[in-house]
Amino acid sequence: MSEIANIFNNPVVNLNRIKRFSNTTLVKEENVVEHIGQSIMIALVIYSKIDQSDINIKELIYKISIHDLDESVLADVPFDIKYSSDLIKSELERISLEKLSEYLYPELISDIFKSKCDEEHKKESLILKFIDPFQALIKLIREYKLQNTQELEFKVNQSRKNSINALYLILDSKLFNKKSTNYFKKLLKELKEFDPRNPI
Repeated sequence: MSEIANIFNNPVVNLNRIKRFSNTTLVKEENVVEHIGQSIMIALVIYSKIDQSDINIKELIYKISIHDLDESVLADVPFDIKYSSDLIKSELERISLEKLSEYLYPELISDIFKSKCDEEHKKESLILKFIDPFQALIKLIREYKLQNTQELEFKVNQSRKNSINALYLILDSKLFNKKSTNYFKKLLKELKEFDPRNPI
């Protein structure tokens, strides 16, 4: 197979074919590449609001870029299934690790699985844990405005709760300085008060 064909057929290159929210009816579908792109934009906005010395923005963007590469071989496994047990989660990781090793170099595969629990870059991992559900929240709010359903209201509140929990992890870590901490506290307060029925 030619090198062009290798790139063309690599599942990672074709992440734009993997739809997110696989168990939810959406007016406008979203793929994994759109999720990653918007997550990077959210990271840049957050970076402009916090103390820049608190995080390595290049490391954060790298983590965001790779954190869902396993979906190139697994597709979008619904959250409530993927995290329903440690056994299911570890088995899905094992399968994706095995398949990804056919397409990517080993260090990158290792980075994918430590992107959200990396002790060396803990601050960036914590912010990624927030950005991931927060981007989903933004998408679901837009969908909720298009089709006001109980299912979407439930999903919005679920993403809101996951975002709040991630902010508590950031604040409880006590790793961030005052300017950054105050920004995350403000986000937390606004998310706690947020009502999807009231437009932003």
